[in-house]
Amino acid sequence: MASNIKAPPILKDQDDFLSWKNDIEVWQLFTDMEAKKQGPAVYLTLTGRAREGVRDLLPADLGKNDGLKKILDKLDSIFLQDANTRAYLAFKEFYEYKRSPGQLFSDFIVNFERLYKKIMKHDMKLPEPVRAYFLLNAVNMSEDNEKLARRTCGDLAYDNMKDKIMKIFGDPTYSENNRCVVPVKQECFVSYKNQGQKYNRQRFRGGF
Repeated sequence: MASNIKAPPILKDQDDFLSWKNDIEVWQLFTDMEAKKQGPAVYLTLTGRAREGVRDLLPADLGKNDGLKKILDKLDSIFLQDANTRAYLAFKEFYEYKRSPGQLFSDFIVNFERLYKKIMKHDMKLPEPVRAYFLLNAVNMSEDNEKLARRTCGDLAYDNMKDKIMKIFGDPTYSENNRCVVPVKQECFVSYKNQGQKYNRQRFRGGF
């Protein structure tokens, strides 16, 4: 099976260069492609700014055992900011992240925790209450629901806050202890109420 998987990962989002570089390292461990062919294989997948950045590498250099390393070194100089800048940008992305209207809470939480892991790589581990606050702020709910989450959360632990918000949203794709939370919609109660009023009017008019 390994001999059939020769194509290297593609750098689709050049803003996420570090993730792609990690994927390349995993691919190197997995592929049986000769080292001298890995450089040309990766070169041919590059587009846009990345391709232009390595275009001055000669084919003879790409075809050597360290050809891929030459490509990665070039791309490092293009896409990697200094450590402080990367830390700032990671925290800025986490700080400004908001749940979009209509987005399922289960999808939102995956993105929120992915962004939190990025800032942890820069030694920015947040205390539980602070992390819970950022979650409540990012979920972008109504003021009344936000007050309800704060009032019922208790100790402001992150997992506790996540659970309380989940119960407010009733996202059926999120599960706790292998138990899905089924959403309860207000429209159902309105419908039953209207049906009851209609039934009472019919009885009053002698409809039954």
